[in-house]
Amino acid sequence: MENNTWIVRVQGKEYGPVSTEALREWKLEGRLIRENEIRSVEENRWIAAGELSEVFSDEPPPIPQLAAQPKSWRQIFRETIRIYRAGFWRLILFGLLSAVPIFFLQSTFPNVALPDLTSVQSLSAVQPISLPPLSIGIFIVLLALWPVSVAGMQIVADDIFRERTRSFGDQFLLAL
Repeated sequence: MENNTWIVRVQGKEYGPVSTEALREWKLEGRLIRENEIRSVEENRWIAAGELSEVFSDEPPPIPQLAAQPKSWRQIFRETIRIYRAGFWRLILFGLLSAVPIFFLQSTFPNVALPDLTSVQSLSAVQPISLPPLSIGIFIVLLALWPVSVAGMQIVADDIFRERTRSFGDQFLLAL
């Protein structure tokens, strides 16, 4: 197929038109896999993306594995240390995405005296806590950044494991 513009269909949603070069980038990012459907903008016939040799020619079809090869504790520990050492600063930066809002949330949260739960009278005297708007805002920021933080750490570890080099900015954008 010699077309350079494609439509990609994933779970019923269509994306594109995109160039063949964009499809190659999506493949490298893991956004396009062999099983996704694609079609030329000039045609109506959908094919598996793995059939497009311009994008998947460098990668042999995956061989199904019935079971993963077991690793010893020593191998797991060694690989963990390698990933930690190679990605230390990036892992720290992604960790700070959730740690900094948690710190500020703790510093803005009101001090609340715990009630005496041994008597029924003290239970009826419990007053509701009113949160300052700043605490609520920081909590919302934390909820937004936490998944990015976790995804970023996973992307850094995966890149190191697969010996793939990406800039921190590219990893951050993928995490978003």
